[in-house]
Amino acid sequence: MNNNKQSLFILIIAIGIFYPFLSNSQQIENSNHTPAAIEKFKLNQIWSKTDNAAGLSLDNTEYYSLFEASYNSEKGEFKRPQKGRKENELNFGTEGGVKIKNWYVWGNFSYKRNIIKDANYNASIIDPYRGMPYYIADSNLSNWNNQHYNLSFKINFPKINNKIALGLGGDYLASLGAKQRDPRTENYFMKIRLAPSIVFSPNIKNHFGANLEYYNLKEESRMENINTNISQTYYRLYGLGNSIIGLGSGRSTNYTGDNFGVGAQYNYKGNVDILLSSSYSLKFEDARVSFSTPQDEGSIEQREWVSKLLLHIPGQGQSHYIHARYTKRDINGIQYITQRDNTESQSGWITLFKSIRSTYSEKLFQFGYDWTRDKANEYLWLLGTQLELYNNSDLYFIPASHKNLKNLFINIHGKKNIFVSEHLKKATSF
Repeated sequence: MNNNKQSLFILIIAIGIFYPFLSNSQQIENSNHTPAAIEKFKLNQIWSKTDNAAGLSLDNTEYYSLFEASYNSEKGEFKRPQKGRKENELNFGTEGGVKIKNWYVWGNFSYKRNIIKDANYNASIIDPYRGMPYYIADSNLSNWNNQHYNLSFKINFPKINNKIALGLGGDYLASLGAKQRDPRTENYFMKIRLAPSIVFSPNIKNHFGANLEYYNLKEESRMENINTNISQTYYRLYGLGNSIIGLGSGRSTNYTGDNFGVGAQYNYKGNVDILLSSSYSLKFEDARVSFSTPQDEGSIEQREWVSKLLLHIPGQGQSHYIHARYTKRDINGIQYITQRDNTESQSGWITLFKSIRSTYSEKLFQFGYDWTRDKANEYLWLLGTQLELYNNSDLYFIPASHKNLKNLFINIHGKKNIFVSEHLKKATSF
């Protein structure tokens, strides 16, 4: 299936899934779902910020639909070379929620097209920062054209004995990427995720939740030279600058991975609405060269811990929101020693030895505070700040190579909801 047919196919699926949301939402009488009202409504929903779909019944679920579009352009030299000197990004997104008897269904579809200009040191993978160190790099500046399609859903089933709620969440992500200069590549990325969940409510104030998570991912990279008269220099990367030089058109690489996760939540609803959440996941991903005679190139073993605090404090004409998140990700990079076996009984590559040759550790702490001046179900003002502290420590054993960095990011933001008339409202932000 070529790119245009695949794009059309995904779009048709998205329209089929979300059209009932949009049509049902439009039939609700006396609704006042302005952009500011929807944004305020989503701020109040704390279970929707977890992977537990069963907890949606504890939020104030409503019919709504939302369509968003944006265009961003970024240019500058102070960035990692794989991000390019300039990036243009076009986004379309729609989401909606609908209540069908005792069921609540939420869905989202987003499309993103980004063009990265003058990218460097990436010739074989759509996202070089997703935790996979085994890919191809070259020194030729080139554009990357990428498209991303994301379908997400959460289903909240009817309660059992008014104490137990079940839920199911899922995502389907498809990405297409193409490097525009030799050695060039055409990549296809796919990820399917499912997350069943449960919430137990012994009383109206205390709620305990748990969820499981599984996803499978696959990315195919097929490199080639359009100008076959010139062989290109490329590098097989193994992490932190360690590489093997090659000459030609690159290679074909098949990435496959599985992720298993578990999470737990506690929610107290009283004068304040507070939720504590923690999750752990284990991911394995393999990189194999060639599709006809696969050769083990490298693997990763990733462990990730995520803890969250979400707090909503309603007041008289105002609301306070506090959110904190701590993420710790550790990755072991595994390399292989392989040998070509051309015997009649076993033709192909055999693995003689494998070991951990590199480690990657990331720690991220995020803290945010938002304040709103409220009017009915909207806000008049929204003011807030966000702080992020990032710590990275990578190590390649032999030959020894290490990278350590710390970054601090501070963001201050604000919005003013301007009331023009009953039929026309708009919001300004800074």
